[in-house]
Amino acid sequence: MLIWIIVAAYLLLVLGISIRSSVKIKHTADFMLAGRQIGPLVLAGTLAATCIDGGSTIGVAANTYSRWGVSAIWYNLAIGASLIVLGLIAPRLRRTGVRTVPEYFRIRYGKTAGVIESVLTLVSLIGITSAQISVSASILRVMLGMDYYMALLLMAVLICAYAVLGGMWGVALTDVLQLVMVIAGMCLAVPFALHMAGGWSGVTSVLSPETMHLTSGIGGWKEILSYFLLFVMAVTSGEQAVSACLGADSGRTIRIGSAAAGVLVLLFSAIPVVLGLTSLALYQNGSLSAEVMEIMDRSGKFALPAMAQASMPKVVSGILFAGIVAAAMSSADLALLGAGSVYSNDFYRVYINPSAHGRENVAAARLAMVFGMLASFTVAIYSSDILATITISLSLQAAGSFFPYVFGHIWKRASREACLGSLIVGTGWYLLKLRKLSGIPQADSILSAALAGAIAFFFLSWLFPGRSQSGDRIEEEKTEMKADKKAEETAEKNIEKKPEEKTEEKAGSEYCKRSCAPDIV
Repeated sequence: MLIWIIVAAYLLLVLGISIRSSVKIKHTADFMLAGRQIGPLVLAGTLAATCIDGGSTIGVAANTYSRWGVSAIWYNLAIGASLIVLGLIAPRLRRTGVRTVPEYFRIRYGKTAGVIESVLTLVSLIGITSAQISVSASILRVMLGMDYYMALLLMAVLICAYAVLGGMWGVALTDVLQLVMVIAGMCLAVPFALHMAGGWSGVTSVLSPETMHLTSGIGGWKEILSYFLLFVMAVTSGEQAVSACLGADSGRTIRIGSAAAGVLVLLFSAIPVVLGLTSLALYQNGSLSAEVMEIMDRSGKFALPAMAQASMPKVVSGILFAGIVAAAMSSADLALLGAGSVYSNDFYRVYINPSAHGRENVAAARLAMVFGMLASFTVAIYSSDILATITISLSLQAAGSFFPYVFGHIWKRASREACLGSLIVGTGWYLLKLRKLSGIPQADSILSAALAGAIAFFFLSWLFPGRSQSGDRIEEEKTEMKADKKAEETAEKNIEKKPEEKTEEKAGSEYCKRSCAPDIV
C-alpha cells in the first residue's frame, strides 16, 4: 500500500505541474518550444531526463540480467557522449529559427525532403514512446499485480494527458523533477540490493567470467562502436533532443546544458548495471522466493522490479519504482510532444490549413499527440524487447537523415538530390537489413545503412552540387529564416496589444508563407 501511495502521489504531482504550466501557453512557440526561454539548468535536466529513460534504466538492467552482463554499461556511455556532441551541433539549428528538424529539411532541401523526414521522425517518435510506456507498465505489473495491458493503457492515458496539457513548458519542468526522482530512486536501491547479495564480492562470486567481461556480452567492440555511432547520429539529428535545444534561450545555454547532461548520464551509467548484476546474482544463488523468481523468468524487464520488492524496504522500493516510471515518462513526454509538433508545424500548417493561427496549430498538435499515443500503445502491445524497440526507432530516423542534417549547415554543395538520395538509400538499406535478421536487432545494423546513406549523399552532392554556389542561396536562406524568427517574435510581443487570435493568425500566415517558399537550396 505504501509503495502505491508514493507512486500515485508522484504521478499526481506531475499532472498538477502540467496543468499549472498550461496557463503559460498563449501561442504555438510556447507550446512547442516554451517560448524559447529555457535556461541552462532546466535544459540540462530535460536532456538528461529524456536520455535517462526506460531503456537506460530498466532496459539496461534487464539486458545486464539476461544477456549482456557488465558490458551493458556501454549503452549509457554512448548516450552521454552523444549529448556532449549535441552541444556542438544544435546551436547552428537554433540560429535558423526553425521549430522542428523536418522544417529545416523542408526549407533547406525542399518539400519532398521535408515530407520524408517528417514521416521518419513520426515513426521514430512513436516507437520511442511505445518503449517508454512498456517500461512504465512493467513497473505497475510487478508493483500492483495489475494486468500488463491494463497497466499499459493507464500509463498511456496519463502520459498523454500531462504532455498534451503542459506542452514544452510542462515537459521541461516535470523532466527536472523526474530526473531527481530516477537518480534518487536508483541510487537508494543500490546499497539495499548489494546488502541482500552479500556485498559486491557476493555478487561477483556467483557470476560467470563472461557476465563480468567488459565487452563480450554486448557483442564486442563492433557493437559498442555501433551504439556510439547510433546515438551520436540519432541524438544530434533527432527531434526529441533537438526540440529541447530549440527551446533554449541562447546557443551558449545549449552548449552548457548539453555538456552538463552528458556528464550526468556518464556518471549515472554504472547504476542500472550494478542493479542488473545484483538481480542476476540473487537469482542464481537462490536468495529469492519461488514467486519472485517465477516473475523474473517471464521476462528480463521484470527482473529489477521483482528483485526490488523482495530486497528493499517499502519506502525505498516505492521511490525506486516512482523513479523508473519517471524515467520512462520523461522520455515519452518529449517524444510525444515532438510528434505533435511535427504534425502541426510540418503537415497541418503547410498542407492542410496554411492560414491557421496559433490556437488552431496548438489544437492540431494536441490532437496529433492523442493519435500518436494510440499508435504507440498498439506498438507496445506487440513489442517485447525495450532496447530493440528503441534501437530500431532511432536507426530509422538517423540512417538517412544525419548527413544531410549536419552538412546542410556547413557545406554549400549539399543539394536537394543528395538529401533525397541519402534519405531513401540510408533508410531503405536499414529496412532491408532488418528484414534479413532472424534474431533481435543489434546496433551494428546501423553501420552499413549509415555508410550507404553517406555514399549516396556525398556522391550526389558531387554530381548535383547545391545551387547555393550560384548566387549564394544559403546566405539568402539564413536571411529568410532570421526574418521568419523576427516576425514571429514581433507578433508574440504584440499579443498583449492586439486581440490574440488576430495577431496569431497574421503571424502564422506570414511564417507559413515563408516556410513554404519554393525549394530554397
